[in-house]
Amino acid sequence: MGYAQPAQPSNRRTVGWIGVAALYALVIWQLLVPTVRTLTESTRSGSPFSGGSDPAGLQNWASIMPELVPALGFSILTVLPVTVAAAALGLVIGAAMTTPHRLSLVVRVVVGVLAALFAPLGIGLSRFFAGDGIGSPEQARTFVVVAITLAALPLLTAGFATAFALVLRVREPGRGVAAVLILGVTGALALGAQLFDVPYTFTGPQQATQTPMALMYRLAYMMADFGRGAAVAGALLLLAGALGVIAVVAVLLLRMRLGVEGEVAATRAPSAGLGVAGAVVAVLVLLGCLVVFLPVLTGGLSTAPDGQVTPVRVMLATWGPVAIATVLQVSVAVAAGAAIGWCQPAGRHSMWLLLPLAPWLFVGPGPLTLARFLHQRDMGTLNTWTGLIPGPTIVVGAVIVMAMLFAGMRERSRADGRVLGAAAAGLGAVLLVTQAQSLLPALIVSNDPDLATAPMTLVRMAGSLGFHNEEHAWLLGLLYPLPMLLVVAALGVLGQLGLRRAALQPPHPQQPSVHGYA
Repeated sequence: MGYAQPAQPSNRRTVGWIGVAALYALVIWQLLVPTVRTLTESTRSGSPFSGGSDPAGLQNWASIMPELVPALGFSILTVLPVTVAAAALGLVIGAAMTTPHRLSLVVRVVVGVLAALFAPLGIGLSRFFAGDGIGSPEQARTFVVVAITLAALPLLTAGFATAFALVLRVREPGRGVAAVLILGVTGALALGAQLFDVPYTFTGPQQATQTPMALMYRLAYMMADFGRGAAVAGALLLLAGALGVIAVVAVLLLRMRLGVEGEVAATRAPSAGLGVAGAVVAVLVLLGCLVVFLPVLTGGLSTAPDGQVTPVRVMLATWGPVAIATVLQVSVAVAAGAAIGWCQPAGRHSMWLLLPLAPWLFVGPGPLTLARFLHQRDMGTLNTWTGLIPGPTIVVGAVIVMAMLFAGMRERSRADGRVLGAAAAGLGAVLLVTQAQSLLPALIVSNDPDLATAPMTLVRMAGSLGFHNEEHAWLLGLLYPLPMLLVVAALGVLGQLGLRRAALQPPHPQQPSVHGYA
């Protein structure tokens, strides 16, 4: 397995400060500067497309509120059902993942596969093929809620199950459960407000399913009102930033870290009956999700008509840039986590070095796309293959996970390569599938048909060919080719199996001098 012994304290802390400095520089470049640029553009009128803009103060912010408030309310209400359902299912399944017998391994495999079943646009289009309509505002809203619930349930359930499994392994899981619930609630509020793909594609009459992100896109790109679009993005950045700070401060005050236990049973194992019940629930959830996901899988077996689209080109444009971004993002998370959690440059207060990253914990690619567009326009990378590489390369949530894991390992004065590899694989699976299935970033930086990603191709072609034409079900297969599904599922399963010895818990009180918490 190979354990690494810590370096001498002075050298270790020096390396840690160098790593933290590099991390902060990356945060300033890729997160802070785009945020400031977005907020600055929100106080100007006109459009950078036409070459100039004028100061407008807070006029843009005042003018968007009548549309932003109901859009924000609809977005949050849309994600509430799936969040509650996923949390409940995740609690039961997570308990089964902590059982001391081999049944827990089966449940972990199921959870790893669940994390791979994520294709929101595919689920939405398949519901159209099944006859679900959006002819009225009420029908459209119901359609979006159902589609989001069906599409997000597998991934969210896997996430909650993994988190609850980590906290239920310890004798006193109260702090860990509190941390999971705080992160779940704040994350649902922040990320729910950033919904775009399904509500935008299946809008319905009277902008019935308009979300803040769809409002931003309509104002900035369809109406060329960049200032008001930036105001919407700025409001989302402020909301997500506030919720991110609340979540990170709560986790730091709870003093949680990811400890690594030996090859033994859980310190707090549920009863055998609960383990069996959780396994049954996990299998039933997987079967139900596979049924919902079946049109996407079978679509990959259909043949695209000659001349309409080249599946290999679409696959390369979709998964190639995302794979590069995922490798960079996971690498940055591991390096930053080691600098903070393992090297502990600020001693036992080192984990508080994560606080400056907190405002971007729940900031997805959407609110920063306007600044990204301006940056790529200035750099000349619009409508290029490299411009499709998602950004930023720093994912705050991944950095926090790795820092907590390294802090737990530091407490035991050894680094477990297998657990680190498992965590990296799990993070890679989530980043790979979520970024590949995202419509908005590529939609903004490229309008070249030869560089169209799978979500872009599906939306454009399905709209021109007719959503209800089942002869075009092959479009669903473009979203998630079977080889990529197998890769993502394999990463998810490896992550789950490798994390079976990890537990989310407070630091041991008998070792106050080595852990990284205040």
